Amino acid sequence: MHQAHHYGPALTAAIARLREQLGPDALTVLEPWDGDPRTVALAAPHNPRALAYLSVAEGQSDRFTLSLRFASESDDFAPEEIAVFPALDLPALVDLIRDHLR
Repeated sequence: MHQAHHYGPALTAAIARLREQLGPDALTVLEPWDGDPRTVALAAPHNPRALAYLSVAEGQSDRFTLSLRFASESDDFAPEEIAVFPALDLPALVDLIRDHLR
């Protein structure tokens, strides 16, 4: 069962679009970080070290901030941030997440 209904409307729409474009099982939706329903972490089931942290851009319900990260092979270290993209529209967001979670 997908948990997208636990997030705010902008993230719910973004998660639905990602699943539509990438396939219904192409990503795992993780818990919102810091308990904030405007944020979510995504991973690929086949590559759980590749993470995409997604949030609604401040004051822009149709734009997203994306942080691409790689998790450490050990649990001792926080995921390493490799890129941040502020104020992305949905098509750009889908493309970047598709490439990162491969």
